[in-house]
Amino acid sequence: MRKLFLIVLLLFAFNQSSFGFVEPKVHHLKNGVTLVTVVDPLAAINSSYVFVRTGSLFETPWMGAGLSHFLEHLVAGGTTGYRDESEYRSIIDGLGGASNAYTTYDHTAYYIKSPAKDTNVALEVLYEWVSSANWSIDEYKREKGVILKEMDRANNNVFRQIYQEVQTRFYKDSPYRYPVIGYKDQFLKTSSDDLRSFYSSHYVPENLVVVVGGNVSENIILKQVESSFGSLPKLAAPLRYHANGSRVLSSSQQEVELKSLKSNRVVIRYPITSFYGDDVYPLDLFAYILGNGEQSLLYKAFVTNQKLATSISVNSITPMADYGYFEINIETDAPLESIVEKTQRFIDQFEFQRLPKSILKKAKTQKQNEYDLNSRSLDGYIKEVGQSMMMGQNPLFFRYYANQFKSVNSHDINQIVKRYLTPKKRQVYHFKNKQSTTAKIANQVLAPVKITTKNNIVVITIPESNDTIFQVSIQFEGGITKDPQGKEGLGFLTSQLIGKKIKGITRDHFQNQFESRGASISSSLSHNNLTVSLTALNVDQDQLLPLFMQAINSFDVDPDIFEETKLRLIKSIQKVEESWFEDAFIKLKQVVFADGSPYQNPIKGTLDSVNNITLNDVLNYINARRTSSNITVIIQSKNPEPIETRVVNALPIQRAMEVDHILVPELARTELESLSLTQPVGVVLHLSPLKIQLNSLNQWLRIQLVDAILSGMRYPSGLLHSRLRGEELVYVVHTVPMRFKDQDFLLTYALTEPSQVALVNKIISQSFKEIRTDISQEQLVLAKSQVLFNRLSNRQDLASRPGEFNEYWTRLHYIPSVQEIESELNKITVNDIKATVNEAFLKSRVILFNSESMQGDDNNESLR
Repeated sequence: MRKLFLIVLLLFAFNQSSFGFVEPKVHHLKNGVTLVTVVDPLAAINSSYVFVRTGSLFETPWMGAGLSHFLEHLVAGGTTGYRDESEYRSIIDGLGGASNAYTTYDHTAYYIKSPAKDTNVALEVLYEWVSSANWSIDEYKREKGVILKEMDRANNNVFRQIYQEVQTRFYKDSPYRYPVIGYKDQFLKTSSDDLRSFYSSHYVPENLVVVVGGNVSENIILKQVESSFGSLPKLAAPLRYHANGSRVLSSSQQEVELKSLKSNRVVIRYPITSFYGDDVYPLDLFAYILGNGEQSLLYKAFVTNQKLATSISVNSITPMADYGYFEINIETDAPLESIVEKTQRFIDQFEFQRLPKSILKKAKTQKQNEYDLNSRSLDGYIKEVGQSMMMGQNPLFFRYYANQFKSVNSHDINQIVKRYLTPKKRQVYHFKNKQSTTAKIANQVLAPVKITTKNNIVVITIPESNDTIFQVSIQFEGGITKDPQGKEGLGFLTSQLIGKKIKGITRDHFQNQFESRGASISSSLSHNNLTVSLTALNVDQDQLLPLFMQAINSFDVDPDIFEETKLRLIKSIQKVEESWFEDAFIKLKQVVFADGSPYQNPIKGTLDSVNNITLNDVLNYINARRTSSNITVIIQSKNPEPIETRVVNALPIQRAMEVDHILVPELARTELESLSLTQPVGVVLHLSPLKIQLNSLNQWLRIQLVDAILSGMRYPSGLLHSRLRGEELVYVVHTVPMRFKDQDFLLTYALTEPSQVALVNKIISQSFKEIRTDISQEQLVLAKSQVLFNRLSNRQDLASRPGEFNEYWTRLHYIPSVQEIESELNKITVNDIKATVNEAFLKSRVILFNSESMQGDDNNESLR
């Protein structure tokens, strides 16, 4: 038996793609449905997708109404000819609750992530959704209200506003000008009958691609799909919109005012070919060379050297059904004519000037490695396979696409600059501020995690099944409490400077070592920790790992880099009011924490405090963190031991540990406040402190269950979703555990209208009060399923895995197995949850933003 198992594993390894998964296999059913299977015997969580070849481009005669997106809301989880939506909600919750959908210009996708043993259930549900949707009039009205609120939120998002303004002006005679969600006027004119007509004509076999991946039997999946999707009658799909692949536009320049804008933007677009034109590859590569990363040509010229801009991005966008655009997006305060002309002159030089072979080679390597690094999780790979089928009718189309850059040469770049990127075709959009005129699963996903302590450093090694990629994260204990008074934001600014350069090597040379290989150094500051990470390909480990360690041990920054990064941080602080959540959370901290508490401070600091920071402050800060902090190292790799040795040996052995006297944040006495936001939205925030520290697995799981019961972890389950979003009162509502040093909290936030703030607050408070005495066994069972699923799913994903394991280590000083988590969950009863809510919570701090009425605002009964 053991020999047979080894043979199976060897065959699996032989047939794996370069991403660690078996090559996808395509099956064409007789009625036009396409099935793609991706087998991964090691997966505990499987992913099932249905891609429908329909999107906002194909909505004639309802163009601009957003029917595809409206259908997505009704089809995903809605009533069908088989079951009603409440039954689907129970099924999805029982599978772990990871189900969602999305709509684009050219396709709509539905997916369910499930335990491997339940893949048949997930496929059955997806089949029923896309073949026999039969929503009720109540569902239709409810989702219509939800989408109207979604439209309002999108219209108040600065980035969405800029994008849609440019799309509408650039694509004057193309359906790409319409937002996928639609325009409110056209949307309101559509009826339930219109949606049924659109559904019956577009959700036909020829338009369906089913993608299933994980620990599956290809034959069993094929038989199930043939008996369900394959039984649908063969029907002709409507002709899909497809315009010419090129377009001639004369130059234009337009000015747009946005009252919520805090920093001017300039968007420059040039019309180019469609997705299927031969020039796609040199255009895409040239955009990469110009604007990808801090070592890109335009970034170095305009941000680093000339200080003309604070950020630059360059993209070549080639849609599948129309002509595309080459776009340069610049955040700048420079005069419009000056920045546009300087940008054009910079591009013009490449009409005849040959790009150095080293730059071309670097960009090609980056493109290939970027593709490899993006396939970091099974679910992401399966989604990519489905999107490849939409774009190129080949499950490995994106791999093919990445390989085409190999043949691009400098002459090709010269030609596309001459052909497309000329002043005669240039479209300029200048965005300026407009001042307002008014005020169950038993198997471990991974091999056991190893925890050791070397040189007083905690090392967590996580064996990784994917032998292509490795990741190292080094966490220094201490977040905003380490910022000196009057220089708040020092830690955040330092985090933005780590990885820029090291002593003895220029910035260009250092960053090129990583960017040329598609690798990345990332650094971030939270309220509790400073974390520095390296993600790269294993083949580059010998070259990059020593440089990564030098980025910490030989940290260096010159005055130009310091001033450039400091200016970007200042710009970011100036734009805080563009983000309703960031703005609200900063104001919440200022009210909730006592005067003088470092937790009152914005994590980025203030304009005054950042201006006070000097280059010497940064150098002292990183040296103190390196030599005086508790350090945790997290390593993910197929073979983590050599990495562990290199990393630990490179960190200081003798460290004089700082004593952190700020363990528990002091809270203010205020329990209810009403404040204002610049964004025209209503926001309710409840911050609920806990009396206890969550230092046992049972306590930690209980709080997560409270989270699941309240907000369901995923829409549409949970009390708050059904009572608030279901009643069209909010667009966003969520509850999440969080921690400031040694103090745990439960944060609940809701986005609504100013007129509904008081009512939303009242419902949240009543819901908290209700779960003190009234929780059903059914609610608890579903919550347990979601919590277990989340834990397992996080362990399977490279990006979320370090945080998952570090959370347990920080709290429990060990990492429980999935079996331990499942066993502990099974012990928790309804009475345990009630006791937790009654005994563990202090009074909530409630902050209401932009409330039009204080009536009912005193109903703060939550967790009293």
